[in-house]
Amino acid sequence: MSEPSVLSLAYFENNFLLEICAELTEFSLIGMLLYSIYDVFKHKKDKWLLVFIIPFTLIFMIDEAAYFFLNAPNSLLSLDSYGIFLIAIFLFYFVTYQLIIAPKDILPSANNKYQLSNLSMREVETIKKELHRLMTQEQLFKKQKLNVNEIAQRIGITRQQLSEVLNVHMGMRFQDLLNQYRVEAFIKCLEEGSYENFTLLGIATEVGFSSKSSFNSIFKKLKGETPSQYKKRVL
Repeated sequence: MSEPSVLSLAYFENNFLLEICAELTEFSLIGMLLYSIYDVFKHKKDKWLLVFIIPFTLIFMIDEAAYFFLNAPNSLLSLDSYGIFLIAIFLFYFVTYQLIIAPKDILPSANNKYQLSNLSMREVETIKKELHRLMTQEQLFKKQKLNVNEIAQRIGITRQQLSEVLNVHMGMRFQDLLNQYRVEAFIKCLEEGSYENFTLLGIATEVGFSSKSSFNSIFKKLKGETPSQYKKRVL
C-alpha cells in the first residue's frame, strides 16, 4: 500500500473516531436534558428551568434528526447551519420576551423565607391530613392567638416544614388557612340557628376572629359580600 493511501486511511479513521465521539457526546447531552425535564415534572420543583432546558433539547434533537434521517450533516437543520442558528435566535428572544413581561412566572422567587426541606409527597399528604384533623375535629382555629409554631408542634414537625406544606403544596399562608375555617364555621353557626341570641360579631368572636373590621374584610374577600348581606340573603 502506498504512503498516500496509508495517510488517507489514517485520516479517515481519525475523522471517523472523532465523529463517533461527537455523536456520543451529543446523545449523552440530549439524554441528560431529557432526564432533567422528567425530573422537574416528577418532583414538581424548579419548573422555571424548563424555559431554558426545553429550547436546548429541541435544538440538539433537531440537529440529530437532520443528521440521521435526512443524511445531511450540512442541512438547514444542523447545528452548523443558518437554519438551526435562526431557530436558536428565535428561542432566545422568546425566552427573553417572557422574562421581561412575566419574570415572576418563570424565575423562582428571590425572597423565599425558608429553604425547601425535601419532604416526600407521602409526608406532605400525611401533614395535610393531620392539619385538616386538627382544624375540623379539634377546631383549633377558634383559638384567636393560634400560631404556626403551635400547630407544627402538635403535628410533630418543624415550623419550616409546615410553612413548606402550606405555601408550596397548598398555595396559602397560615393565616389564610385559619380564615377559611373560621368563615365556614361562622356560616355553619348561622345556618344551624344555635347562635340566634348572638350578634354577628359575637359569633365571629366564637369562631376565632378578634376584631369586627378584620372579620368583615376577610368575610367579604372570601364570599364577595359582607356578613350582614350574607345573612339577609341566605336566612
